[in-house]
Amino acid sequence: MKMQVRGKLLPIEIKEASRFVRSKWYWPRVVLRSWYGLMLLLVLAWGTIVKIVSGDREHWLGLSLVWVAVAGILVWVISSTRRSRDRAIKALNQGLPDWLVFGSDGVQGTSTDGVTSSRPWTTLSGWREGASLLALSLSGKQGFVFVPLTDLLSEQRVELRKILREHLGESQNQHL
Repeated sequence: MKMQVRGKLLPIEIKEASRFVRSKWYWPRVVLRSWYGLMLLLVLAWGTIVKIVSGDREHWLGLSLVWVAVAGILVWVISSTRRSRDRAIKALNQGLPDWLVFGSDGVQGTSTDGVTSSRPWTTLSGWREGASLLALSLSGKQGFVFVPLTDLLSEQRVELRKILREHLGESQNQHL
């Protein structure tokens, strides 16, 4: 029994894929790495609140300019991060096959330009299912093969799960 699914990922699928690979300690680490900037921001907020509560009208122009600079830096960081992410997504999708074919010998990737790749079942150690994609775990914690599910009907999803159970066993879902 063979089944073919789309290989390229949509933005919503990439967002879900990042949850599969991101450590549960990701956000605490981000906050701890940025503690100096957060402390400066808290001091600035505290100073602004003290000035407002005390009714002190001196140096409002300078304080306002500092807040404008902080807002500008935040806007720049966010837009720069989004541009970088969009470039990375485009590069990722260029490297992915157009189609994934699940068969008795494993998963084959095929592209419209004729390039093919093969991943035998023995190189896969398990699978997890999310709302919009499947993550096939590579043996030896080498990563994942992501399989988009958004285009599949419920009957096709059931068929794909059956193929995966036959070759890889039950899902290792951790309900992300």
